[in-house]
Order: sequence, then C-alpha cells, then structure tokens
Amino acid sequence: MKSGKDMHDHALGIDIGGTFTDIALLDCSNGTVRTGKVLTTHDNPVRGAMEGVQVAMGGVVTVDQISRVVHATTLFTNALIERRGARAGLITTAGFEDTLSIGREKKYDIYDLHLSIAAPVIPAVLRRGVVESIGADGQVHRPLDKTHLRAAVDELRDQQIDSLAVCFQNSYIHSAHEKAAFESIREWFPDLAVTASCEVAPQIGEFERMSTTAANAYLQPLARSYIGRLQNALLEAGITAPLSMMLSNGGLTDVDEAMAFPVRLLESGPAAGVLSAASFAQRLDEDRILAFDMGGTTAKLALVEKGTPKLAYAFEAAPEKRFARGSGLPMHISTVELIEIGAGGGSLAHKDKLGLLKVGPQSAGSNPGPVVYGLGGSHLTVTDSDFLIGALNPDYFAGGDIPIALDKAREAAASLGAELLLDGEKVAFGVYDIVCENMAAAARVHVASHGRDIRTFTLYATGGAAPVHAVHVAKKLGIARVIVPVAAGVASALGLLIAPARSDRSQPVGRLLDRISPAEIEARFAVLEEEARAVVRRSVEGSCETERLIDIRYSRQGTDLTLRIPGGTIDTVALQEWERLFNETYRHHFGRALPGQPIEISMIRVVATSPSYSGPVNLLTEAGEARQTSERMLVMQQGMASRRVPVCHRQALDFGCHDGPILIEEKHSTIVAGHECSVTVTADGTLIIDLA
Repeated sequence: MKSGKDMHDHALGIDIGGTFTDIALLDCSNGTVRTGKVLTTHDNPVRGAMEGVQVAMGGVVTVDQISRVVHATTLFTNALIERRGARAGLITTAGFEDTLSIGREKKYDIYDLHLSIAAPVIPAVLRRGVVESIGADGQVHRPLDKTHLRAAVDELRDQQIDSLAVCFQNSYIHSAHEKAAFESIREWFPDLAVTASCEVAPQIGEFERMSTTAANAYLQPLARSYIGRLQNALLEAGITAPLSMMLSNGGLTDVDEAMAFPVRLLESGPAAGVLSAASFAQRLDEDRILAFDMGGTTAKLALVEKGTPKLAYAFEAAPEKRFARGSGLPMHISTVELIEIGAGGGSLAHKDKLGLLKVGPQSAGSNPGPVVYGLGGSHLTVTDSDFLIGALNPDYFAGGDIPIALDKAREAAASLGAELLLDGEKVAFGVYDIVCENMAAAARVHVASHGRDIRTFTLYATGGAAPVHAVHVAKKLGIARVIVPVAAGVASALGLLIAPARSDRSQPVGRLLDRISPAEIEARFAVLEEEARAVVRRSVEGSCETERLIDIRYSRQGTDLTLRIPGGTIDTVALQEWERLFNETYRHHFGRALPGQPIEISMIRVVATSPSYSGPVNLLTEAGEARQTSERMLVMQQGMASRRVPVCHRQALDFGCHDGPILIEEKHSTIVAGHECSVTVTADGTLIIDLA
C-alpha cells in the first residue's frame, strides 16, 4: 500500500502452497523485487517459509528494512479437505441439532447411485440443543435458558472439545440470545475458542450459516496456533514489522481478525494470484483476462474484467465432485470467484479402469514430490513429463537449487508405458497434453457459466507451472494471446504486496424497497462503514474508501443479485435509482425484467479498502543469472519427433518481437512458445505471446 513510511522500505510477501513456498521482497521506493522459492515443509510450514525469506533477502536486505509482512496459505482449506481441524462442538436451538446432517436434502447428482456426500466437520455426537427461540420476525418466543446452556457446554467439554460454534435459529435478524451465549461461554471457559454465527455469517439461510460457523470453529484453534508460530518465527529472525493476512476476497486483514475468522482465509493463496493478474491487466489495458495460476498441486482459473476480479458472496469448500454444485461445504464468505482443479506439477499420472492414461487429481505434493526430485517418489507426475519432453531444464530448475534425477523420471515413464503399451516419450507428452486438456475443460465450464465467449479473453499465466502449459491451453481454447508477467513463478507472493487492506461487513434487511425509510437504511450503512473502517485502520495507516452494495431480488424469489449502488446520501430518488438499476441488471442476466413487481432488499453490504500499491515492479537479476542462448530438444506434438529449439534466459531477451518456437527460462518458471507464436518483450519485461 502506497502510503506513509511503509513505501520507503521493503514489503515481504509469503505464500505457502501445497508444493512450493514463494517469497517476494519488494523495495517500495523503487519497485525492485527479490524472490525466493523453496519446497513447502509440510511437517512445519513456518520453517520452510523462514528458509525462503532468507533466500529472498540474500544477505543484502536486512531485517530492520522490512516494514510490512503479508501472508497467504492453503493450510486452512487443506485442513477442511483432509479433515485435520480441531475437535469442535456445536450449540444450537433445541430441535435443530441435525441441520448440518440434513443439509438441503438435495442430491447434487440424481443419477449417481453411489453418491458421496461431504461429511459435516462437527459430528452429531458433538452437537447439543438448548432452550431458546427467536421467530423469523425477530421476536423472542422463548428466552435463553442459561442453566440448560451451561449443562450442554459442560457435556461437550467432557468430550474434550477444543472449540465451540454457537448458531441459533434466526440470530441473523436478532442476535441477543447468541451474543449472550457467546459471552457466557467465554466467561465460563476463557481458554475455549468460541465462534458465533452472528459474527461470522449474519445471513439468512439456516444450513449455510451453520456450515460456515462450524467450519470457522473447526479451524480457529489451528489458526491461532499457526499464526502465533509464524509471528514468533518472524520475531526470532528480528523481523518486527506488522503481519497481515490475505483474505479470500483479495483484501488484507490484521492477525486478530484472521485468528478470529479463519474461514475468511480459505482461498487466500489463489486470491493473491488473481489480484496480481488484475493489477497487471490494468497496467496493460487488458479488459478481459482469464487468470491462470498453476502450481505444484492445483490449477486455478478466474475471470478479471476491466481490471476487477469477479467476487462471490458464497462458495463451496472441499467439494466431493468436480464442477458439481452442492457437493461441498457451503460457506457464506466473500471470495474471489474461481474454479480450482487437481492439475499441478505434482499431479500423478496413472492408468484408469478402462486402461486409459489419466492425470490427477491426486498429487505427490512436495514430499515425496515428482520422481525427478529424488525424494522417494516413484509415480510419474506432470513435472516429470515436462522434463522428459524437454520443456524444463534439469540444470536450471528453480535456478539450479533443486537437483534433478532425470533417469528416474525416464524409468517411471517407461513403467507406466509398459502398462499402457506405449513408449515412455509418448506417455510423457500424453501427460502434458491431458493435463492441459483438463485445465481447458475447467476454463470452458467456468467462462460459459458467466455467459462469456472464452475466445475474447487473454490468458494470463502465473505460478511455476502455468507458463510451461499456457500456450498449449490457449490453443485448445481458441485464445489468441497469452501474457506472462515478470516473476510469474512467484506472482501470488507478489500479489500479496500490491493488495489493499480490506474489510467486509453485512447486515440482513429482508424488507420491500418501497417500505424502507431512506434515513433507516442510511443509518444502517453508516454503522457498517464505521465497523469496516476500524478493521482496515488496524491493518494500515492512511486513507480508507468505502463502497456500498445491496443484495436485491423480486419479492418471494430465492436468488439475489448483488449490486454496487451509487454514492451520496440515500433519499427517495436514490431508492428509485436502485429499482431502475436492479431491473436493468436483471434483464441483462435473465433476458427480461418484471417491472412493477415488488422488490425486496435482503442484505446490505459495505466494503472498506485502503489504496493498493501502484508503483513499478522490477525483478532484480542476480549476478550471473542472465544466461546465454542455447538449444534443447523439445517434443511439441504427439507422434512427432523432438526438434531442436532455441533457449534464452528471460533477462537476456531483447525488447521487441521474437518468433517461436522458443523456450524462455527464468529462475522460477519456463515459458514454452511454439512455432505458431510470436513473443513480444515489453519495456517492463512482460512477455506477450500472440498465437497465429
């Protein structure tokens, strides 16, 4: 953030992924970026992060020069997927203990006879109901029985719970009982982590609100422990700068907010990559970007239009089935809208039941990792195949910091080839082609779901593996341009440093538009704005902007549209403008509007943000890094022999246009451009690849 004294020193970004931990160190005074990339240490992620920090500092930057630290991690979403969270309990209204198990009572695939349903993170044995009742109109029907509450909590404590979720019926409209229970439990058991639904997800939707609250309680002890360890490690290293955490919506928050609401960090790592894409898209005047981030474990795709990522206010975590809505755990949080699939450098190749070659979603991660790492992996992965077809350089992987055992990869390819009755080279290119098709298929689904023509987008490649596959994916999609930014392999870590501090606040309304007092709705917005500003000010000094949104629908419909509303004082004229804007947006989405029908505002929202960093970004070239041009054999198409292709280090590539085929290497990634490509190097080092 370009404000105050922070801009005169260094900002440190730490992004811990499933395979690699990426570090970016930005000198905010001149835009110089130092980077580090190390294997993620899953037994203790903080250890790998601190090793990466030392690599990025390189003995040149001192700890007292670091004025800000920003962090993103996949730890929390992985904990949900792998069910490695805390032992959490649930307190709810008596009679509603089974809401988490009942869900929506809807099969996400009616033809699947062996349907796998996402199990609740809090089992039935750890749920208790207490006497209390608030109606849908907010009226108290039965007061909260604190004696019953204490007995229920005591029972759960006897079950050795570490955390507790409190979610009463209709607390989104009247939270007095829930807040009273929250305060009482905190008083009785100060060491117990407690989550109240009125704080984490004050929205209508009984099941979704309870699911979000349960997930937050499930993750809260893990967040406190992990963030505490990271803070201590930074302090032990002499880094006293404040720590901020990336949210799923692409904003930053302070550690207190992050430890209280870890569910809001589920997509923090992917969000940072999308934010990086959005920032650079604005600089290049690209209106339509398909952000493509491929790392060691997964690939992520997101739409960015006019420099703004698409946001959603609900999503599903840990889905049981890819692309199947309803197969995951519903979360009521704001998040960058993206699609994520198990297609990364560590994705495993195997023969399926039909005897066909398949890739993913299982991954080798960082340990044992791909076969070429020589850490005990024995199954062929995407990274192994990238080496075997010549896309990656065994002498310069991760800048030469990771030794590569190419012979072991050949043995793994030959072993899988024997099962498939194919030679190893065909298997290797088959893996490359299939993983690209998997990602292209995901992109088609994601873009089509928004009613867009994918051929009108530019593919923006970030992550260590995306530049290797981006051109091949673009060909499959009919996309004519690929952009690879500077430091693409650590773009998510860099995205952390250009992100604004952000806080989202919401409040249910549930009133018809023509029956709302402008003064009342203005007062409600003012309260939310003050709450959101306070959180942003804890994260960063300087100015803070707010934006107002409403969730709006025709009365008695079940689906909302979220609209940004014009600034200024709310009066009768403003409400009439909201009605016009809603009808216009509804017509755009669904082909027709229903003028004259009653309109209901179900929710008001406020977003507070600080200014984001808008200065230059210049990747620092280390001494001896800009290697001379060479050549390497590359397999470019199935069934065709490998051909000799020029290889150039990115820092040695002249400005202007270069014809493909060409391999362009940098420390943390490699760009593969085929014979149909022309590569333009811009003044800031960005690569623009146009496909014929």
